[in-house]
This record gives sequence, C-alpha cells and structure tokens, in this order.
Amino acid sequence: MKAWIGIDPGATGAAALITAEGEAETFDYPGDLSLVADQLRSWRMKYKIELATLEHVHAMPKQGICSMFSLGMNAGGWQGVLAGLAIPFLLVKPRQWQNGILLKQDGPDTKSQSLAAARRLWPDMDLGLKRHHGRADALHLADYARRRAGNQ
Repeated sequence: MKAWIGIDPGATGAAALITAEGEAETFDYPGDLSLVADQLRSWRMKYKIELATLEHVHAMPKQGICSMFSLGMNAGGWQGVLAGLAIPFLLVKPRQWQNGILLKQDGPDTKSQSLAAARRLWPDMDLGLKRHHGRADALHLADYARRRAGNQ
C-alpha cells in the first residue's frame, strides 16, 4: 500500500503517515532518535513509502541560540534517520506546504490555522489540544508529499 510521510522536526513536532486509501497515523516526537527510527522503520515495513517531506527549518528573529541549535539538531537527526532507512525525502519550506491550506479566519497564527485545517481534513485524528499543532503540521506535510509525488 502506498503511503507518504510528513515531519515537523520541532521539539513539540510529530510525524504523520497518510495512505493512498486515506488512512492516517501520527506520532509525537519522543525526543529520542532511536525511537524515531523504530517508528519509521515500522512504517517502511508496512507500507511502500513514496516520499517524505521534512519541514525546512531556519533561524527566526527573537529565537534563542540554544533553541535554534536544538531545532537544527532535531532536523538533522530526522534527515539521518530517513537517509539511513532509504526513504526518499524533500525539505519543504513552511510557506510551500501552507499555501492554500491555512486560512486567516481560522486563527491569529499559523499554529491555530494549521490545527483548524487539519481538523477539517482529518476529523477522526486526535487533534483536540493546542499542543497538537505538530501533528497537524505533519499531516499537512504528508499530504503535500502525496500531492508532490502525484505530480512527478
């Protein structure tokens, strides 16, 4: 069964998998790359992963040096796990996957907008809390991978 993965590499990030049949799964970043590898390996054994998209992170004004270093380390760790498992992936800028998905009327910031859009698109997913924005972003990134793979 074909599937696509999306990854929000933040400390409160997550990974999501969506299938060609419309099934979806998420898991929150556990803070341990060996657990990330176990989960992605499990998905790779169960599904034919067509493409993964990893949010391309960069420094933002007013973010601390330590938090940016940590975010960069997380993103690099995810890249290493994907490469080690031979899962093809793309780095995607937030504006690329957010285009046409996030709506201003859904909230004052991209986190609340992402959650609102994900709740509409995947009503059965556990996205009830504000802290689930990483799951929402990961689902959108997985859907971006699905759409991108379909255009190649």
